[in-house]
Amino acid sequence: PLTTLGGASRYSTYRLWMPFAGGQRFVVLQALGWFLYASCLLCSIIVLCNLSAAKNTQGILSALGLLGCASTLLLNGSISWFEESHEGESDISLPSIIGLRIIWNAHSMVSMLITLGGLLCFMVGDYFRSHGVAVPILWVGAAAFCLSSVITHIFNGPSELKNYHLFQPFRGGWSFITLQGFGWMFLGVVLQCALAIPSDASVVKFDGLLSMCGVVGLFSQVMLVASLSHFQEKENSEMKLRCGSTRPTLTAQMYFCLMLMLWPAIVLLGMYLLYKTYPSLVTSLSIANV
Repeated sequence: PLTTLGGASRYSTYRLWMPFAGGQRFVVLQALGWFLYASCLLCSIIVLCNLSAAKNTQGILSALGLLGCASTLLLNGSISWFEESHEGESDISLPSIIGLRIIWNAHSMVSMLITLGGLLCFMVGDYFRSHGVAVPILWVGAAAFCLSSVITHIFNGPSELKNYHLFQPFRGGWSFITLQGFGWMFLGVVLQCALAIPSDASVVKFDGLLSMCGVVGLFSQVMLVASLSHFQEKENSEMKLRCGSTRPTLTAQMYFCLMLMLWPAIVLLGMYLLYKTYPSLVTSLSIANV
């Protein structure tokens, strides 16, 4: 709230709700800041609901403090990159009628219903994690999120949008790329959490942690569906006229989205290498946390 008041007092065109307005650098910093802020908020709620388990886990409160500090720095720093636009103008051309048709067609409705089923599976698995059926239920929820993303990407996009391809890296407009990057990143996080849960889910001491993973999966599908209304169909032909080729040049936003899509795999690879290099250290840390 203080960051919003600071932006409104400095710029006359600064608004509380202005998606993809204010310049690309401002939007990227805002997206990262609010992403870290939401992660810190959700984790803080879980820690407050599990104070007894949090006391036995050293460093978790410090990690949350650093996460909140990083989010605040990004949000405050983004104000300096805000680009004012004249009234009536917009940074991107958003389709109105086409966008509503994409979001509320039959494919999107089926996708969101399956997503809600996946969220329900994670909540049920969280409640019954002391039973042996918890892990299969979580796997069903993860499969539901994957199926929902397949429906959105393979059936919904190509059937409603021209020049939409199954493999189109860094094409479709920077707003479309940003939403797609966050959506696939959140889906990757959920799948990693589902694969990391042991056969005995009762070792997860924090109530609500698995439910939070389901909420992240819900956000991933909402972003994938919402990204379709930001797809710019003419971008490929315009880029071909400018560059003489349909291959786009790598910009800062492309590197940013590439980082979003690759960081879960990098973290997983680092954990695997740490386990292979120092197995005794990893084992001792796991026993201490449990």
